[in-house]
Amino acid sequence: MLDEQIPGLQIRLDQLLREGRTLFKLTGGALAHERESQYSVDFHDSRFHSVWFEWKEGQSIREVFRAAVLERVKKGSGPLHW
Repeated sequence: MLDEQIPGLQIRLDQLLREGRTLFKLTGGALAHERESQYSVDFHDSRFHSVWFEWKEGQSIREVFRAAVLERVKKGSGPLHW
């Protein structure tokens, strides 16, 4: 089931780049179920290693993931350090 979600999550990453919300293309790797309702996605990028998010039944995984990526980008040290 988790593997089926990866293409949709990559679509969200590509949308963020088109919207100018990320400064570089991110390519998502494995989607992992870490704990009860916590998940992580690893990225193939040395500037942005991974993102963790909480996803519960009834929520859109794509929207929860998008919000988690935006929050992670916001916490970054700035474009010159990426």
